[in-house]
Amino acid sequence: LTFEGTPLDLSVYPNPVSDRFSIKVGAREKISKVELFDSNGRRAIVSDRYTAGESIISKGLSAGTYVLKVTMNNGAVEIRKIVISNK
Repeated sequence: LTFEGTPLDLSVYPNPVSDRFSIKVGAREKISKVELFDSNGRRAIVSDRYTAGESIISKGLSAGTYVLKVTMNNGAVEIRKIVISNK
């Protein structure tokens, strides 16, 4: 496995998620789009106006594993798995 480019300084917290989560990126990184997909590939959340550190509400989503797709202003894409627990 090889990697080309520079990995992004991106973290998602908390994980597992109960009712909201946030995304933290490096000072020079800017997020242009956030998408959350369920295990069937359906888009559950989309945000074209996300500010790093802002909470994304996940209340009302079924418990399970989701795929978070974060698109940066420079076109880079980061994928993360998050678990929604609904506790």
